[in-house]
Amino acid sequence: MDIRSVEVRQIPAHGEIVSVWISPQTYPEPVQWDMHQAFEVNVGLAGRQERHFEGFACTLGRGDAVLVPAWEPHGWQTSAPGTVLLTIFFLPELLGDETVGEESWLNLFVAHPSQRPRVNSQETREEVLAIAGEIERECETRDRWWLTAMRLSVLRLLLALARNWEGYALPRTISTARPSDLARLQPAIALVQSNRSRHVSVADGAAACSLSPSRFATVFRRSMGVSFGKYVLRSRLQYGAQLLLTTDAPLEEIARQIGFAGTSAFHRAFTRLYGCPPGRYRSPRGHLPQSSTG
Repeated sequence: MDIRSVEVRQIPAHGEIVSVWISPQTYPEPVQWDMHQAFEVNVGLAGRQERHFEGFACTLGRGDAVLVPAWEPHGWQTSAPGTVLLTIFFLPELLGDETVGEESWLNLFVAHPSQRPRVNSQETREEVLAIAGEIERECETRDRWWLTAMRLSVLRLLLALARNWEGYALPRTISTARPSDLARLQPAIALVQSNRSRHVSVADGAAACSLSPSRFATVFRRSMGVSFGKYVLRSRLQYGAQLLLTTDAPLEEIARQIGFAGTSAFHRAFTRLYGCPPGRYRSPRGHLPQSSTG
């Protein structure tokens, strides 16, 4: 099966789908990591893939689904031959302030990875696969209003996952997420992404968004699922991971470039996020894929 993708297209009044991929996965392969600005929905069409997050891992098999929010480091490793995935990348404008049942769609993504919706019945599995098939057909035929159909299919996919969502009844560590707040946070996110060699403070982020530090911290955590400080640390470590793979700089120099005082702190933080020390990550068996979403 060849990789097929949908180009970026504007959906009037509804934002953008960044891209849709129906792709075979290389087997065997090392764990690969990425972090990008788009939200991501993955559906297993065949085979099996292991999905990795900070402190959590799960298996993506046929009919399973995994949700990844914007700017969250995530890894994957194909664990069976013949693995094929449907992957949808989209910007928050695609769904806007839509709700899924009584939930904001954003709540499904910003919950802890272990608490996000998963396929938990054969009926849901069949529904997810049917919707994935519709998305694939829309990509191929591009009939009239196919982009609107794609948007509705993404909502139906999230609804299928949310109906039996066990995380809905769990105690919330964050208040209800508001997609409309994401646009307010973009200046702070842009500030971090352009200054990944230094620590950007809450005060810096708040000033960029014209909010008080306390209000900014609340809105950021509610909308992103993590504190601003943790987001900044993730971004610096992701930059460090890129430097490990694209330069011959010693660990001491990379630690300094991403704002760590020494290699010990860098080693501990990197291992906690990526599941291996920087030296092993730099080995020929490890690499970061080229992100198609920024």
